[in-house]
Amino acid sequence: MGPRFDDLIAYDGDNLIAIGPLHAGDNIEEICAWVFQPNDGRTEDSAATEMTTDTGGAELFRQAAGERWLLPLKKITAESFCPGRAFAVAVALMTEDGAPTVEREMGQKKGRVVWWAQPVAIFPDARRIATALALPEGALADSLFMTPATDKDAEAAAPAAT
Repeated sequence: MGPRFDDLIAYDGDNLIAIGPLHAGDNIEEICAWVFQPNDGRTEDSAATEMTTDTGGAELFRQAAGERWLLPLKKITAESFCPGRAFAVAVALMTEDGAPTVEREMGQKKGRVVWWAQPVAIFPDARRIATALALPEGALADSLFMTPATDKDAEAAAPAAT
């Protein structure tokens, strides 16, 4: 099994976390991820994206090679996200040796290109988003992100009904 997205993806305002497992030994060299939500009666679709070839994406990308990856995405549409169904897609340059390759300049990178796409459910979780945006540089090690979010996590993070 190659990389994929978690089934539940957190969002808060203009930010969303693309996150998921990696196959043992896999390492993401570069990635571009999108999550979009069809309009379902709203005026427009909602979409968020980011890529590591952009400075902002490169600074926020985290992974535990062969285990998990995380890339915070920024909303690019006027329409806001809402809890429910969405679709996630990614394209990545991968290596299979379990560790990042030496830093290579653009045009000198090596690996295989892999894409994946799947339906996901998105849920509001301000704490998860704030934690992801504040992760220290380096490998992904925060326990909040080392296992997929569950339905209980989504319920606990849901805003209280008024």
